Amino acid sequence: MAFCSLPWKSAEVSDQRFKYYIDHFKHYWPMDRLKPILRTLIYNILNPNPVERFTIKNIIEDGWFKEIVICHDESLSEEENAKIRINHNHNCVKVI
Repeated sequence: MAFCSLPWKSAEVSDQRFKYYIDHFKHYWPMDRLKPILRTLIYNILNPNPVERFTIKNIIEDGWFKEIVICHDESLSEEENAKIRINHNHNCVKVI
């Protein structure tokens, strides 16, 4: 979503873009355009080492992810949700 395209076609070293990513991990030029907090999250999600790669739990706990404003949070009161909805017009989502 941040690039409006995929960074590579196949996560295999035979794909030149993926090989370049592996060879330049954490210094991949297309990601250098991102804000540092988002860049860190993307690198952690796309970490080639599966042991170090972010899980869904890690993503949800990430600072950048937590800053995403949603229209309705079932854990908040209706009054708190009303404050969130002021000055924006989003489609409501349900976080599971």
